[in-house]
Amino acid sequence: MVETEIDASNTWFLQKLADGETAAAATAYEEHAVLLPPVGEAITGRKAIEIFWQSGIEIGVQAVELEPLERRQAARVVCEIGRYRFVLQRAEDQPTLEQGAYFAFHRHGPDGSWLRLVDSFNREPSPTSASAWVTRR
Repeated sequence: MVETEIDASNTWFLQKLADGETAAAATAYEEHAVLLPPVGEAITGRKAIEIFWQSGIEIGVQAVELEPLERRQAARVVCEIGRYRFVLQRAEDQPTLEQGAYFAFHRHGPDGSWLRLVDSFNREPSPTSASAWVTRR
């Protein structure tokens, strides 16, 4: 049941990003959540996380995909470990595929929803051409 609920939360989050609805996507995070991107400082708070994702979309982030590999639960917190992929398409450049590992801590809220408490991802050293991955989708 927990896995199904978190899968649904992830699917909703990714759909909101795909639709460019970063304010809605940010509601998948707790109000004081922390996002640890692969480069730069920690980003704290729902509004700052919304701005991070909006900036990503503006520079060409597309087709975000999560592949959970493992989940571990302790009381009302679930740690999710997996792989991520997204396509980055900047102006007339060829699309590139960024991929790597991620982890997310989800906390079960009083209303029954699962919200992201901490989210972190680190990319593999060099982006690759996305054309083969895009055509598979």
